[in-house]
Amino acid sequence: MNEERTMLLRRIQICDFAMNDAALFLDVNPNDQMALGYFKKYNDMRKQAADEYISKYGPLAHADYDGGERWKWVDSPWPWQNEEA
Repeated sequence: MNEERTMLLRRIQICDFAMNDAALFLDVNPNDQMALGYFKKYNDMRKQAADEYISKYGPLAHADYDGGERWKWVDSPWPWQNEEA
């Protein structure tokens, strides 16, 4: 897997972790504006990284289907696959 692709996947994973952690906190403290701001920040960062990944390397999940005439999910290695294999 190339370096840029790996970096984008890691960025998405980091954002997912931060958002899950913040969501757990917000479940107990729903009015905490600082935590909500933290969640929004990582949500925006994740969306940006995922959009970039999808445009360059294809879908991350089935929900990323673009409405085209072909099911592109199978066109390239999946995120967890090693391109050299």
